[in-house]
Amino acid sequence: MDEIKNLPVYKKAKELLTLAEHIAEYLKENEQRRDLQGQIVGNAMLIVVKISGAEASELYSLKMENAIRIKFAVREMFEAVLFARLLKINHNDYVQLVRNCVEEFRLEFIKWIRTFNSTNDYKDDWGIRFLVDPKDNFEVKMVQTEVRDIDSDDWGGVDWDFDDED
Repeated sequence: MDEIKNLPVYKKAKELLTLAEHIAEYLKENEQRRDLQGQIVGNAMLIVVKISGAEASELYSLKMENAIRIKFAVREMFEAVLFARLLKINHNDYVQLVRNCVEEFRLEFIKWIRTFNSTNDYKDDWGIRFLVDPKDNFEVKMVQTEVRDIDSDDWGGVDWDFDDED
């Protein structure tokens, strides 16, 4: 387990989890906010767990399945932070802070998946094959999503008021 904890990608995942827990502290005020809190922290925890799962496996396909799930969890966590900003239900704007932390994690993630041994694999009859090209420079940056202030008329009459306790 110490080997896993010393991996740079694992350390960055733990930083994401710490940041997610900090953000979640501001989302405990009512049930709707707690749902977002669960999504943010749950996905951050999943990232840490899936890194451990990938490291525990010898098979390339299992490592890559964990890696794909990590990618989805990062995106879902970030989308929940964006949604909280959009609805103005967090006390602080964490979007740029999370974006920066995700970018640092992404760079370590790329280095990490390049270490997976694709020759140690099995045919699973699902038809999904994973391939990481170690020569690819992966210079694509995270999409810079701008969140604009939204007028309630833009929602077609939907009431998104999360401040009311029902």
